[in-house]
Amino acid sequence: MSVWRSIGVGLLVLTFSLPARAACSHKLYANAELNTTTLSIPTTIMAKVVEKALPGSSLILPSIEVTLRFGTAMEFLLDCGCMPCCRHPEKQAASLSVSASVHTLGGTVSYEAAESFVDDGVHDPQPDVECVLPLILTHQGGALVSAIGVDLEIGGLSLKSEQVTMSFSAIPHCGCTRDEPCFANTAPRIVNVFPQSLDMNKAETASITVTATDAEGNLALFPVTRDAPGTLPAVKVHDWYSEDRTRGAATYLVSFPSEGEDLHALVTLTAWDECGQRDLRSVPVRLFYPQKITLDPQSRWDGREYMAHFTVSDPNFRGCDDPWEAVSLSVNEVSCGTYHLSQDVISCLNTWDGSGAATVVFHPQRDCCDRGFTLQAVDLNGLLDTYRVEVPSRPLRVAGPLMGTAAVALMPGAEVAVVEPVVLDTVELEPSGETFRVNLGSPPRYAESYSFSVDSLGGYYVPSCQLDPALICHVLSEGDVLVDEFSVLVRDACGAELEVPITVTILVENRVPPDLVTPAQNALVECDGKGNSDDFTTWLAVHGGAVAHGACDLSVTWEYEIGDSQPACGGTGTRAVKFLVSDRYGNQTETQASFAIQDTSPPELKLPEDVTVECLGPTDPGHTGWATAEDLCDPNEPSLGHSDAGEAGGCPHAWMITRTWTATDACGNST
Repeated sequence: MSVWRSIGVGLLVLTFSLPARAACSHKLYANAELNTTTLSIPTTIMAKVVEKALPGSSLILPSIEVTLRFGTAMEFLLDCGCMPCCRHPEKQAASLSVSASVHTLGGTVSYEAAESFVDDGVHDPQPDVECVLPLILTHQGGALVSAIGVDLEIGGLSLKSEQVTMSFSAIPHCGCTRDEPCFANTAPRIVNVFPQSLDMNKAETASITVTATDAEGNLALFPVTRDAPGTLPAVKVHDWYSEDRTRGAATYLVSFPSEGEDLHALVTLTAWDECGQRDLRSVPVRLFYPQKITLDPQSRWDGREYMAHFTVSDPNFRGCDDPWEAVSLSVNEVSCGTYHLSQDVISCLNTWDGSGAATVVFHPQRDCCDRGFTLQAVDLNGLLDTYRVEVPSRPLRVAGPLMGTAAVALMPGAEVAVVEPVVLDTVELEPSGETFRVNLGSPPRYAESYSFSVDSLGGYYVPSCQLDPALICHVLSEGDVLVDEFSVLVRDACGAELEVPITVTILVENRVPPDLVTPAQNALVECDGKGNSDDFTTWLAVHGGAVAHGACDLSVTWEYEIGDSQPACGGTGTRAVKFLVSDRYGNQTETQASFAIQDTSPPELKLPEDVTVECLGPTDPGHTGWATAEDLCDPNEPSLGHSDAGEAGGCPHAWMITRTWTATDACGNST
């Protein structure tokens, strides 16, 4: 692809003005607005590739021709008034120079124009009348004018346009003279400027030499300073003139601007003659600023690597690609490690908003603590910036919590026994491969002894057997556990420290059986003929009268085991019962008692009515009636027996028989 770039050619602007000899004043209008020296006009810049022959050669080369099309009218009007300056032999002169410059199409487009006029002095007004000499420089809206392009780039296109707003500045001059040698004077001519363009680094100075000629031999001294608005300041450090004042040269020292970050500027050089006429030339300047390295505060360790994220900012990146800018990166002064640089060049291809990014991945050396490196950035003009990074110590981490579970038990006699010590879970220390030391941080409260390993953090914890029984009782009564929280301090060889919390949960068991205060008592009840179930239930409900207390005043529960019934006479008998008292830890105490039913009550006897029988008649119970008997505790009827006793009556064969009945139950109780 062909790329067309323009080559700047200085524009010769011929203006002339005569040294003032009388009181003169002027008014300057920009688009009818008074006292305005600048005017902003929307402008279309068109760059077109044309073919031109080199002077004195048949060689034809492509060149870029620049044309401006004004969006609105541009008019500067100068009214030059002097008193009295339009009377013979005085001549009144006015000049107006208009210039503009804009950075576009990768380079600089400049416009310069001038108008001048001299009154020939044929008028002869009264001495108190002011002569007004008007001077107009104007372009209608849509007008096409030529301009100069420097370092323009339009790619492979034959025509490229850009919409911009150009700011035009006008410099007026108004004066009069009686010097006849100046009546036909021509302006001096700048014949050479070296160099024709400048590249300047920040804080640097550069020199420009201008050479001018004057046909009349009245070349004036070059100005001591050049500091026009919108241009770089320049100070004359040397000048030379021919004896006939037809030729002269001056060298100016150009200073870099102290403020702002403009990427392009101009130096305007002027040659004057003794009649007040001049020629000027503008030199385009490209300004180069030093890059700046900043470290992203989010830079951090990522596992075993330290990720250092950098931003490299350079105002010249905003002007890509005119000029093209590139910054070379390198890492130096590396200590205690190796590195990887993500990219070694930041250029116009990989920047945004005036900056680019790079990352240094630092791999540390084991047990080496003076870790660091320096990032260096050098641009195409040799401007240098460095940033020293002292790599911080790697933060220590553990891969998980350090914890475990142990157990102790309350034993008879209020002693505490260690049921189970704990081996603390092993967790990995990060970064791995380093040398660590482990010391106790906050101490444990309930430990008899403890120890810790180093390579992989773990430990062994033995609870104390000297724990306060009151504390144990409190834990048991609340159904709780003991929690021992303490810590260890882990340090690496470089002094990085991490406090690792440790949690040991101590389960508390009770192995003391309930204390039997009162054993169960035997019960003896009178037979009720119903098996005495109510009495038995009541006796069981009060645990046979037994009383027991759990260790540490723990609540207890009762159970019983009823043995087989041992029957006796009738409905009596004996039954053995085992009472079991337990706490919630499964500890038990037992007591035994018996429940006995006795029968001490005789049967109830019901006798037959008294009877009288005939003499010599039958007197057996079958004829006289049987007695009946009942007993609550005898499932069978009580046995009956009788005995008779006779007594003679008052007449022969009369007899009184007294019959005694006896009822006996199964237990031998008689009535």
